Amino acid sequence: MSLLGWFLKKPKYDRLSDAYMTQRKWLWGELKKAIEFQQAKKTSVWIVTHFPDQFLAVQDQLGSWQLDYRIIDQAIDPGRLAQLVRDDYLAPRPAVNLSLAEFLETNDRAILDFDPQISVSMIAVERHPLVTKDQQLDRFASSIPCHVRFGYYLALDDPLFQYFFPEKMLSFLHQFGMRDDMLADSMIVTRAVNRAVRKLTRQTKSDIQADSAAEWLTKWEQANQANQPDSP
Repeated sequence: MSLLGWFLKKPKYDRLSDAYMTQRKWLWGELKKAIEFQQAKKTSVWIVTHFPDQFLAVQDQLGSWQLDYRIIDQAIDPGRLAQLVRDDYLAPRPAVNLSLAEFLETNDRAILDFDPQISVSMIAVERHPLVTKDQQLDRFASSIPCHVRFGYYLALDDPLFQYFFPEKMLSFLHQFGMRDDMLADSMIVTRAVNRAVRKLTRQTKSDIQADSAAEWLTKWEQANQANQPDSP
């Protein structure tokens, strides 16, 4: 395929604005609506988490909603993902795919043929304290060879937001019209969290193994304190 031919067939990639609710217990209902809406359009739904605790929480919710789901428990590249989507396309109701972000691996050397018949809706339900982890996820989503919509459904009571932002920020957002029962985007929050995770990433030498964002941040603080020089 010529370079021009490849460019003209390049997948349509929609990076949606991050969506927020004040508490995760309310976010689940919006996630269920989003899944069912996309399934009705024969769109393959992929839910992605960074940490095992949220993975298990999503799995519990999918079970309680009586939605069929497939667990991705090994590394998968965009081409293999597209094949799974094709296999599901003829199903009356495609299963929801649930994966940890670490299993989604971008193959930068592969030029994959765009398939206009299939589409993917990928929703990440948490941010990682390291900005590089979310950048990797974004690169993976953008390299899937079909129409892709990718965005985040986030809760402001998650450990990462509680760690970075004071409680007064929620009052500030309420003043700007944010409601507890409404999913909304907020460039104020997105810009603030992007600044915070970029700063933390610059201060971090390597990733930390953890089962949750809260555990990751606790271990990061402990390591950071241990590396501080003793006061004279």
